[in-house]
Amino acid sequence: MMEKIYRAFCFCTTDTYQSLDERMVFFEAQSDEQAPGKLTKLLSAVWGVSESAVDFYNLYSESELHKNAAFPVASGTPLYKQQLFEIGWSGGAEGHSIYTDLSDYPIFLVSPINHLRLTNAFISCQNQTAAEASDE
Repeated sequence: MMEKIYRAFCFCTTDTYQSLDERMVFFEAQSDEQAPGKLTKLLSAVWGVSESAVDFYNLYSESELHKNAAFPVASGTPLYKQQLFEIGWSGGAEGHSIYTDLSDYPIFLVSPINHLRLTNAFISCQNQTAAEASDE
């Protein structure tokens, strides 16, 4: 079975990472049932803490992120790829998506091909945000 990409907002509950804010994390898992446990194990290893110190919320698969995006767009387009990084919407019906900030670079715990795909989409979000800011 092919692994799917998932995204969650994660944080550590120990004093070791008190200064670390929550982070957007992308990872791969084979199923929705496997995803929570795999995410906990991965972050436990990366952060060097016990699994009980890892917590997360808003765990969604790539397909769920597209389905729940603020505005539907055609598959394969740059905006479709950017939907994985949406964190909100601004400006009502005529508005635009809000993406995670460049300073909040996500954690990518994925295969090399997906790492490249996600990195390119994330960078294009930053370019889109910069272009929108210059239009205002």
